[in-house]
Amino acid sequence: MIDKKQIHAFCIKKQEEEVQNFESRVSSLKADVNSHNESASQTEERTAGNVDLLRNYEQELRFSHMEMTNLQSINPAVVNTKVESGAVVMTNHLNFFISIPIDKIEIEGVSFVGISTKAPIYSEMQGKKKGDTFKFNNMEYSILELY
Repeated sequence: MIDKKQIHAFCIKKQEEEVQNFESRVSSLKADVNSHNESASQTEERTAGNVDLLRNYEQELRFSHMEMTNLQSINPAVVNTKVESGAVVMTNHLNFFISIPIDKIEIEGVSFVGISTKAPIYSEMQGKKKGDTFKFNNMEYSILELY
């Protein structure tokens, strides 16, 4: 059984990388928007597009910070006995860390995906316990381990 603290720490590291990536993009675009090295008409067109892109990146950055806060609020020392936020759910098909959406990660040869409590599959497994089953997309999942 993989230690939940390892999973949690790995997810925090991945989320920190995402936050840094968006911070870098926002910083770079802000510098570009503020520079006026081209002719006035080119600058206006380019700046308008970059301002929209900047707003999108800033929104993504705020969302990434919010997800980081959610992730940091999880206490990995808690042993969950039902599927809820912070639980590690190992099934016969996939292994989940109920936290925030995170692409597939691998720790000690075991794959996990991070899902939020807003994910459609979560509503099917919420409150279930070890040994319970649930269906999602015509596939039956058996909860083998839960912690």
